[in-house]
Amino acid sequence: MLVHGFKAFDKNMKNCYGMQFEEGRIYKIDGKLCFGTKGNGIHFCKRMEDTLRYVDGMGSEIKIASVISLGDYKESADEYYGYYDMYVASELFVEHIFTREEIITYFLNSASCSVDRFLRGFKLEKKEVDLFKNKFMNDLEILKTILYYQEENLNTYSVDSKLLIKNMNIK
Repeated sequence: MLVHGFKAFDKNMKNCYGMQFEEGRIYKIDGKLCFGTKGNGIHFCKRMEDTLRYVDGMGSEIKIASVISLGDYKESADEYYGYYDMYVASELFVEHIFTREEIITYFLNSASCSVDRFLRGFKLEKKEVDLFKNKFMNDLEILKTILYYQEENLNTYSVDSKLLIKNMNIK
């Protein structure tokens, strides 16, 4: 069975273990599949925002690709932290590397993703922050996430919410 998902990389298309990837190629791993840093296989996630758990999207430039598992795979979940549908595969096809614009558009327009989780793990540029503020101007939790994680307002969660929104300067 094919499983479609996402995988994140550093700006040079290397995973966190230094393995180089390219768009349009298939990668294979031999041996028994196992999760974790001492595991075996190629990890990926069902949801794009969950890939940010494995790369530093707030501190460095990253790439995110759509991928397809072609071989054997195992599924896992981390219920404690709320991560589900994580996979490790023996064979993975890197289908498409998203542009930054495609990633932003995906999160602005998708009803099936966690915008909150994305905003906690992907550093936006000022104009992108403004797009999210305007799109989610009626969602207090998203606005708080923007203020805290994107604008680094460390007082976000200790200030009255009405005052917070008043001072956000949403256009």
